[in-house]
Amino acid sequence: MDEVYLDEFAEDYPDSPANFYDMKAHAALALDDDRATTYVAELRDAIEVTDDPSLYWETIPEFYAAVLDGSTADVEAALADLHDFFVSEAPNPDDPSEYVLDDVAASVVLARRHGLDPMIESDRVPEAVLREEIPADDPTLDIDIDSLQFTSDVGFFELERDDEDRPVIAGRIYHPGGEPVSADDVPEREAGRVLSDGWIEAALDEAEWREHYDDAMVAEAREAYEDGTLQRKLVVVQDRTDGHTFDESLAALPVDDVAMLKGAGR
Repeated sequence: MDEVYLDEFAEDYPDSPANFYDMKAHAALALDDDRATTYVAELRDAIEVTDDPSLYWETIPEFYAAVLDGSTADVEAALADLHDFFVSEAPNPDDPSEYVLDDVAASVVLARRHGLDPMIESDRVPEAVLREEIPADDPTLDIDIDSLQFTSDVGFFELERDDEDRPVIAGRIYHPGGEPVSADDVPEREAGRVLSDGWIEAALDEAEWREHYDDAMVAEAREAYEDGTLQRKLVVVQDRTDGHTFDESLAALPVDDVAMLKGAGR
């Protein structure tokens, strides 16, 4: 954003400088940009000359600073004040358009992208953004036989097709971000390392009884595995949106394709 914004709206919106630097600081944090600290300092300066700043303006630079400092306790304290502010701005929880405090939820997600796990007591913040810990890599699966359950030996995977209509088995893993994904980050499941031969054999066995796949798809994938044409795809899910991707060590793994889902969570 060009600083002409400050002159364009100065007369109509007295807090336009604060808004300007707030947007820059927020964007820098979301993008993990090195200028975030500078923008937060500029935001503080803009707020100091704002007449009668609201609770939001008193709190938001403290929230950003706590995220940059990596302090979960300070983030939670700031979130509590931000929550109080947005409740005062949208006091009617019976109005569907106001019920979810999306600004607070977005702030929680922003903190999580920086490796923090803040919690806040509120019925108006979706539980989906208040994860106390990353879900287990080996999901519990339902079996439609007397309501049985068992834990997957392979974790999350999908059977799909590539652009040439060849069968693909995609193994999904979580990576926190902040650095490139390396071969050491590809985890071992009970059935073996993701996309290894033992892992694929167990995944295909599991796919045979899961209702998610039809028999023909599983049979074709198994035939492709046996003749060596099954494509192996590694899908990496990250909360963060920084620029780090993959390093060269992945070339040593039995992987034909890789994909990164940034900002996707799990």
